[in-house]
Amino acid sequence: MDKKDYSQLKVLASQLEGQVCKELRPVKKYYQLMVFSGVFSAEARINRYPVPDPKTALIIIDIILSEFKQLGHDDCLFSLQYKDDLDEEWKDWKGKRGHSICEYEINENFIMIPPV
Repeated sequence: MDKKDYSQLKVLASQLEGQVCKELRPVKKYYQLMVFSGVFSAEARINRYPVPDPKTALIIIDIILSEFKQLGHDDCLFSLQYKDDLDEEWKDWKGKRGHSICEYEINENFIMIPPV
């Protein structure tokens, strides 16, 4: 084996090691809660907030909805998106049986309850 073959072999080994490490490392998931406010008015806007998990997103949704109802506003919609280290684009989150985050409820023990 000459120097050229050896250097090419080293490059291939390095690339393979990087690929193996990438596939073996734990994949971290990222979530973002999208809040669409003023959806029925001219001042409609979308705000995105990072959240650690779907349960936290549902707690935030519950708090926002209770505050908005007290103020007499009900033109607020929500969506939860996720991606992981390997994804480039955000995807809509679907829970068990394909339900969106807004279809879930949360009880006083902070347990997510899917729709029946």
